[in-house]
Amino acid sequence: MNSLQASCIPEIRDKINVLNEICKYLIYCKNIKKLAPLTLKAYKQDLSLLFSIPIENFTYVTNFDKIKSSDKSHPSYKINIQTDISARSWNRKLSCLRGFIDWYQKHNQNSFFKTPLRLESKKTERTLPKILSIDETLSVFSYLKKNPERTQTLLWVFLYGSGIRISECLLLKWSNLNNKNYSIKIIGKGDKERIVPLPQVFFEKALSLKKPGQDQIFENLTYQSALKLIKRSALNSGVHKPITPHMIRHSYSTHLLRSGVSIRKIQTLLGHASLATTQVYTHLEVEDIRENLSDFHPLKF
Repeated sequence: MNSLQASCIPEIRDKINVLNEICKYLIYCKNIKKLAPLTLKAYKQDLSLLFSIPIENFTYVTNFDKIKSSDKSHPSYKINIQTDISARSWNRKLSCLRGFIDWYQKHNQNSFFKTPLRLESKKTERTLPKILSIDETLSVFSYLKKNPERTQTLLWVFLYGSGIRISECLLLKWSNLNNKNYSIKIIGKGDKERIVPLPQVFFEKALSLKKPGQDQIFENLTYQSALKLIKRSALNSGVHKPITPHMIRHSYSTHLLRSGVSIRKIQTLLGHASLATTQVYTHLEVEDIRENLSDFHPLKF
């Protein structure tokens, strides 16, 4: 594993309790920036690796509301960034580090480093999102119809039926569903609220699986458990490709675009702040058209 030499990274100022400051930053990200639990987990893992702090040294009580740091001294931390990682991973780690340092310097009189941090982002190649074909999606729902396991079915109903993020899906409550107009109230990134329609057939299927007296739809279901259920149902339906919850979201968006839904409406449904984020699906559509032309154009040479 290659990492940057110490000479490439400025020294951290003396008497900075780095672990405590990271804990405070994560609390700020949760309570002020309203970041999702999975994002907070990724930040914690990245900062733990960057500063070579064992992750078990981070102890949180009830969703970051209190700090209990085992770091009583002020050890001499050195930043460690792997260089043999993809440009996308490099940029994510660098963004995480810059965000933490910027926060620290806004809330403290002294700067974090003795000299400025001089690391550049790397150029990334545009990669098109991977999706399920419509036939593959139909195969999954055909399997779920014959093998109606409750949690698996609900995951697919909400993820493909509304295109919501897995973090949004796992927090869903039955009280978020509106029976009158077949819609769901979603609390997305930054606590932004949006209303997403759910096709009537999906809505009614979800309601048929409701347990009496239950409000939380997915009780005690973690991301990893949800991922296993999604992979299992796809594999059992004959879909032999790596699949993730976000791939289902990409499939939802692409299938809507191919059905004639405008890119602006898809942006609203997905809860994207920027249209540029949504426009990746138009690139996917253009690539698909290009491949079809290559295969079927009557003037092939």
